[in-house]
Amino acid sequence: MQLGGYNIMTDPVFSKRASPLQFVGPARYTPPACKVADLPPVHIVLISHNHYDHVDYGSIRDILKMEATWRAASQLNAAADEGGNPHVTRAFTGTLFVCPLKVASLLQSCGVSPDRIVELDWWTSFQPGASAGSAAATGAGTTAGAAATGADSSSAATRVSMSPHAVHGTLTPNAHAPVSATAAAAAAAAATPLRPDLPIIVAVPAQHQSARSTWDRNKTLWCGYVVSIGTPTPANGDVEPGASAPDAGGDAALPADAAVSRGTRFYFSGDTGYGSVEHGAPEEAVATVACPAFEEIGRAYGPMDLSFLPLGAYSPRWFMSSFHCSPEDSVELHTLVRSRRSVGMHWGSFALTDEPVEEPPERLEEALRRKGLPQSSFIAVYPGSAVAAQAGALDARYVINTDEEEDEEEGEEGEEGEEEEEEEDAMLPSPESESTPHRSAA
Repeated sequence: MQLGGYNIMTDPVFSKRASPLQFVGPARYTPPACKVADLPPVHIVLISHNHYDHVDYGSIRDILKMEATWRAASQLNAAADEGGNPHVTRAFTGTLFVCPLKVASLLQSCGVSPDRIVELDWWTSFQPGASAGSAAATGAGTTAGAAATGADSSSAATRVSMSPHAVHGTLTPNAHAPVSATAAAAAAAAATPLRPDLPIIVAVPAQHQSARSTWDRNKTLWCGYVVSIGTPTPANGDVEPGASAPDAGGDAALPADAAVSRGTRFYFSGDTGYGSVEHGAPEEAVATVACPAFEEIGRAYGPMDLSFLPLGAYSPRWFMSSFHCSPEDSVELHTLVRSRRSVGMHWGSFALTDEPVEEPPERLEEALRRKGLPQSSFIAVYPGSAVAAQAGALDARYVINTDEEEDEEEGEEGEEGEEEEEEEDAMLPSPESESTPHRSAA
């Protein structure tokens, strides 16, 4: 995710297997779109929970190995740029890792320095790089997540470093201004950022679980994130998901608590269920009672300019529905958080459950049709694709396969080369056409 000149990565996993050992465990169905070495400087990594398909030792270590290269590249870009490109003017001083409560020790075991880790409880927000003296940490709002994991509810603030220095718009990982709060107070904090040029990150609830072994189940927290950046402006009204922003003044018809100020907002749900369905329910069944946190998230922070929502690992439904969304669930989630545009994630990479790996996009298409929503409002894209979302409105631009033109040129080099490429790509789901990008894998 590139937001306001910052490169933000979610749950990086580049290894061949989602496992503590690379010779056993779930193997990739789809290769990664790139290597860590191909990435621009990664300013922030958001970790949603500690499962092996979300925290990978090798990938974290590869990110750390690239820091010196990224730092040098950032200095060269800053010297050459005159301010016209926001993606090269954000200085890179090191990667900041943001995680839920009690996940810091896992990141440290991967080699991450403690002063580059921030642990957050649900409804806790912070702004990296802002002066810690500008906001005070409180103990409010820490009990919900703490109760879910058995964590000490007083530990959230002490787990956030509060060194009082910042450097003019750069992300200084050990300089944060934490604010622990309820949903309403966290939303108010996000609406009035200390530094509008710096991202403000809020950890929000998810319906999931955590474990790295048989003995640590639910000992650490899990979460999603809302990331905001930019000068706050009046919210553009209560829009339908996938619709363009309404005319100015649309907030007048909203309840006072919904007319929040906002900049550009991005929602990453992390792994989550939507509710739960009973044993024997149809595979496409949606839970009749949803986790109430999603409506709270939508009211506090919506509309979202872009959301990453889960699509896969949902079968059998009677067992998985409490932890993983089906495509039908995710469409409901898309509407509850008031997302203008959503991108499906958590499918197509690993075959973790019983459904066919390529099934989620097909069910997403049908779920959107039944809900009467535009197909372009919620898509699933091919690895390596780019999705653009404009703040305050739907932007339908996207790239299905960034290598498509190159592949066409190489196609003239002979049958042998074509056969070799086909053999390598046989395991990859491909889009049917440019008009149906949601039928390709991500």
